[in-house]
Amino acid sequence: MTKKLENLYFLFKIDFKQAGSVFFFPTIMWLVSVLQLIMQNPQNESDRLNSIILFQGIYLPFAGWGLMYRLKEIYEDGASETLFPYYRSNLIIDISRYLSIHFIGTMIWCLFFSMKYSFAIIWPIHMIHFFLITLLFMFLGTALILIIKNIEFSLTVLFVYVVIELATLGEYMPWPHVFIFRPAIMEDIQLIYKLISICIYIVILFFTTLFLIRKSPDHSIK
Repeated sequence: MTKKLENLYFLFKIDFKQAGSVFFFPTIMWLVSVLQLIMQNPQNESDRLNSIILFQGIYLPFAGWGLMYRLKEIYEDGASETLFPYYRSNLIIDISRYLSIHFIGTMIWCLFFSMKYSFAIIWPIHMIHFFLITLLFMFLGTALILIIKNIEFSLTVLFVYVVIELATLGEYMPWPHVFIFRPAIMEDIQLIYKLISICIYIVILFFTTLFLIRKSPDHSIK
């Protein structure tokens, strides 16, 4: 057990060295969402929904942040041939540790929300939705970095999508809309369809990531 914890610490230490101070950006966004929740008026129903929208818009999209910075090393310093096998063999471990961190962050935020309002408001639809879009943005991030091969462009694509969705409440661009901007109820058929669609997107992005990580780097193909 101690050895496993040491290995995890070593992996996160490497990730911090690769990403630098931006490694903590998702944590900062989580703190912002918690502070916003604490300062909300508990009597205002729209404030409750705004807290949920803010959380799913500024924290959950960073689920793949650490993985994206980890995988970017494959395409830097001309070491793709050496690094590809290593990152390929550790992909499931990397996904598991970052998924665990964001799952814990989500559960703590939900605890704060329950203390402020009621757990019944976010259970079960929002809880399911939080978990699904965490997976979605995690695999979207890995797929983007493996396709574009550049961290800045990959993050730009991710940020543009999130910002436009939040600014327009998911009613403008003709692309998949994964956020929830209205009170969630189990009887909402459109909402159920949205959750099913998100599951399909997750599967597509996951297998896209697996396919791309198994390919040899382009410049190694003679």
